[in-house]
Order: sequence, then C-alpha cells, then structure tokens
Amino acid sequence: MTYHLSIRQLMLSILLFIILLLLAAMAMIADNNIKQLTANDIGVAEDALQQLLQENFEQSRRILTRYGEERVAMTAENAATQLSLMLQGYDQTNYNFLRGSVPLRELANQKIYSSEGPVGYLDMYDTNGVSVLHPNKDIEGRNFSEWKDQYPDMWELVLRSFEENEVSGYYTFLDAENRKRQKFLVSYRVAGTPFIVSATVVIDKYFLPVHQALRLEGQEIADRSRQTIKESADKLSKKIKIRVGIWGLVLLVISFIAGFFLSAAISDPVRRLSRAARRVGRGNFAEQIPESGPNEIVDLAHSFNMMKGELVGYIDQVKEEAVSRQAMASEMQVAREIQTSLLPNRFPPFPDHGEFSLYAVNESAKEVAGDFYDFFFLTPATLALVIADVSGKGVPASLFMAVTRTLFRAICKHNKRDPGTALAQVNKALCENNDQCMFVTAVLVYYDIRTGDFSYANAGHDDPIVVKPDGDLRLLANPGNVVLGVDGSQQYTTSHDLLAPEEMLFCYTDGVTEAVGENNTFFGRKRLEQYLRDSAGQELDALCALLVGDLDRFQGENRFDDITILALKNQGDGPESQIL
Repeated sequence: MTYHLSIRQLMLSILLFIILLLLAAMAMIADNNIKQLTANDIGVAEDALQQLLQENFEQSRRILTRYGEERVAMTAENAATQLSLMLQGYDQTNYNFLRGSVPLRELANQKIYSSEGPVGYLDMYDTNGVSVLHPNKDIEGRNFSEWKDQYPDMWELVLRSFEENEVSGYYTFLDAENRKRQKFLVSYRVAGTPFIVSATVVIDKYFLPVHQALRLEGQEIADRSRQTIKESADKLSKKIKIRVGIWGLVLLVISFIAGFFLSAAISDPVRRLSRAARRVGRGNFAEQIPESGPNEIVDLAHSFNMMKGELVGYIDQVKEEAVSRQAMASEMQVAREIQTSLLPNRFPPFPDHGEFSLYAVNESAKEVAGDFYDFFFLTPATLALVIADVSGKGVPASLFMAVTRTLFRAICKHNKRDPGTALAQVNKALCENNDQCMFVTAVLVYYDIRTGDFSYANAGHDDPIVVKPDGDLRLLANPGNVVLGVDGSQQYTTSHDLLAPEEMLFCYTDGVTEAVGENNTFFGRKRLEQYLRDSAGQELDALCALLVGDLDRFQGENRFDDITILALKNQGDGPESQIL
C-alpha cells in the first residue's frame, strides 16, 4: 500500500522549515536591539492616552448635547404633525373613544429608541394638564399637577407647554430603585386640537450611542500615538533592517530551494485535476478525473467524479423550476388581467351623459391589487360610486376585493336610496365566514346626475375631497364609522351634500397619501391638497395621470401600496342645469 502525504502535511513541513529559520534570525536581532527602546517612547504613549481621555470627555459633551436634544425634538414634532392629521376624524372631546383607538395610541405612545433599545416614550395630554394617552395607563385621566411638588421642574415644563408651541428642558426624577436620574422632555402643540404631545427620554440611556463615536475618536488618538512612537523608533529600525535584510536574503535562497522541490509535489496533481475539471465544466460529463496525488487530491477527484451524475440531475431540476416559475408568472399576469377586466376601464364610461365626467385609476403594488373602484347606474338618474381598500396585499387581498365588489353591486341594486344601509348590508355579508379577519375601508356615493345632489357613507376610508373651480377645497364630513368586515352589527351614517357645476368629487386610497419617498417621508394629505389646488380646471384624465406620475417619481422603487383614484366632475350640461 502506497502512502501519500496530505496537502496539510506537505504545507506544514514547508512552513515549519521557514518559520524555524525566521525565528532564529529574529531572535538574534531582537535580543541585540530590544534593550535600546527608551523611556521616552513610554512617556509619549502615556501622553497620548491622557490626551485621548481629555478629548473623549469633550467629544462626549458636544455629541450628547447636540445629537440627543435634536433627535428627541424631531420625534416629538413629527408625532405632533401626524396626530394633527389623524385627529381630524375623531371626536376630540371623547377621551374614552380616543383611548380605544389602536392607531392613535400606537402613534401617541410610541417608544423612542437608541441603538441600545427603548429609552423613552411619547404621551399626550390636554391644555389643562390631564393625561389623555400615556404608556402607563394608570396615569391616564390624572392631572400632572398631582406631581408638581415631587417633580417641580417637570411641572414647570408642563405649565409652559400650555402657552408655548414648543417647550424643552430637563428635570430630575426617581427611578424604580429610588435613584435620582435626569430626563429630557420636548413638547409640541398638536395643531387644530386641544392636545399637547411630549417626548421624554432617560438621558444616560439615550446617549449610549455616542460611545461608538468616542471609541472611534479614541482609536484615532491611539493611531496618532502609535505614529509618534513609530517615528521615534524609525532610526533604530534602520539598523535592524540592515541586519534583517542580510538574514532575509539567506533565508530567501534556502526557502526557494526547498520550496521548489516541495511545491512540485503539490502543484502537479492539482494542475491535472484542474484540467480535467475544466473539461467537465464544458459539458464533457464522460470525462474521468484521475484519482492520484496527495490524499486530499484523491478525495477531491473522487468527489468530482461522483458530482458529475448529481450535476446532471441538478441541471434537470433547475430547468423544471425555471419552467414552473415562468408558468407562475404567466398565471399572475392572467390574474391581473382578469382583475383589471372586473373594473370599468373604458373612459368616458357613459358618453351619452354630458351631465358629468368620470375617470378612475388603479395601480397595483404587486401583481394583483387589493384596492378597487366601481361605478354603475342604480336608476336612470342615480349613479353609484364605490372606492375601497382591502387589508393586506397580493392574491388574498385580490380575492377578497372581487367578493367585496360583487357584494356592492348586488346589494346597491336592491337598496337604491340609502348608501349607509347598503354599507351595513355589505358589512354583514363580509363578516360571515371571515376566518382570515380581513377588512375593507370604503366610501359609497349615490349621485343624482340631474341636480348634483349626492348622499354618501364612509366606512373608515380617507375623506373624499370636493374641489371647486377656483381651487378651493373642502373635505366631506366623516362620522367616524368603522371598517367593513369587523363587526356585523355595525350601522353606517348617511350624509348629504351637493356638487355644484364645475366642482369635482375626488376619492382616493391611502396609497396616495402614504406613499413613501426619500428619508421615509410621506406624500401626505397636504401635498395632495396642494396638487388639487394647482390642478383645478384640468380634465380628469390628465389630472389623474399627472398625479400618478408624481407619485411614481416621489416613491421611486419604494412602492408598497396600491394607488387608486376615482374622480367625478359636475359638468352642468344635464337637463336640470339647462332648465335652470
């Protein structure tokens, strides 16, 4: 039986031979020169470390003051802005109702994080000092004046927030272990409401991220210290280099001679294996790789020979998976086409009616959408309009969307007078066998094409906007009814309004206002309202197309929600307006 040295054994023999020679040479040089290191080098290192400590202290104070206060203030301001928008649809005098709103609580009581985890929180109170929403529910409903004697600095900040739009400052509190610690507080008035939102952090927790900056600064100072020592030792190293160079030349010659013969024992079998492997890689699976050389080379060649059969099977599997993926993509495309065909997509949809113009857009975030719109005549003079947003994304949302659209059509044609009652019937049907707990936000409008009068009901959807010819806007009143599919006994309020000649009714889903751009900023209702003001008077198809284009540019590659728009304009050309 022939014994083959392994690659590891061959390499260790070469490295051991070279290392022994290097260690002998370095030991001789180090022994003669290590004693020449002076006390001056040590002094330089100590001075550098002292400088490091001082600069770390100064850096800490600067970063803590600037970084921490700005981040907390930004968090409070952003929360105040979002709460101002959210609270427009709530009864601001009913605190129990506000506390029961999960989205409102999540926004008003969100945690504040640093890189070390949660370090603070947001809470909301009114201008009398009564806590409305607080992470500690035991505090809700109590007045902060109860703690004015225990925490006078905190109470002073609360008092100032009653009069000032923005207040910030520090106060001392006792933690769970009765230790005195500092908190930093920033409060903002919530515009259009009697509420104030405040952000509070524990100082020594919140500023832990600055330690990383201090470590980086310390590393730079340490590097400078090492450079100083290096410069001091350069003169000494020149003498060492001369000696090392002589010994290194000797070692190089010896290593080259030994390596020349030893490397051949390693490289020749590897080259043979490499050439055979390339032939296999070109598709010659009949190639038999020779199993010779060191043990590892023999094992590797044997593995290659076994791999050839497995590779053929893998290639066949990849082909099958590619065909399967292509089939899936085709099926999703067909699903999108079927879903698109369910929605009215010919515009103008009613060319014989000059009393109004109508246009709609549905852009899906995935292959299929959960948003939808619909419109159809209930009577010769009554047009039904629906816009809805199904929870979730993808295929489940699209299936729920198809069911919801069918229910709207069937129920509305039996209930042609009251959209609120129709919504209640759709809601009851959706709640049956809704094991996946999916829900739908929707707006249903019954529009009289003769007079411009319309009635509508809202199930947790974004408020439609009426745009006047001069660009002035008004939101339709929202009674605050809940979404469809949650509570089968829910009733929905019907409201009434009038669309004057040349006025437009603009409906949309949250994929418009919640489109996310750079730096995680939202498109927002304010930006939408400004767009509608600037676009007043345009044809509906141009207005919708330009808005979708703006949203695409705003989001870039970050689209995560469907975009649906439904716009109706009273042209004032119907029989009623002609009589008037």
